[in-house]
Amino acid sequence: MESKHIVTKQRNLYWLAVAAAVALALAACGQEGPAEKVGQSIDKSAEQAGRTLDQAKDAVVGKAGEAAKSIDDAALAARVKAALVAEPSVDSLKIDVESKNGVVSLEGTVQQPAERAKIEQIALAVEGVKAVNNNVAVSGS
Repeated sequence: MESKHIVTKQRNLYWLAVAAAVALALAACGQEGPAEKVGQSIDKSAEQAGRTLDQAKDAVVGKAGEAAKSIDDAALAARVKAALVAEPSVDSLKIDVESKNGVVSLEGTVQQPAERAKIEQIALAVEGVKAVNNNVAVSGS
């Protein structure tokens, strides 16, 4: 959905740049004077439109990259959560998992220190995890 918004935004910026170039070109055509001045004005308008399009493209590419990172982070967090759910000795419902740039953060509460350590081991074993911030508290029995 966000990529559709980005494409629409890019298309709108493109047409805005084209409209500006056409308006400037038409304004230049209405000027009296040598043909060179009109041609220079058109060239200047085209260059400006090109710069505007390049800026719009860079902005769209940047946002697309950010969206891809967010998707990767969400997928990594989901894989870690799935690994925790698959481990019967872990009460995974009490553990929250977040990920940013491959660093997984674990939050929640467990009964035993061994369970806390096990959760961290499971998270570290998931492909794509670079590091784990284990903020899981041990409440004791």
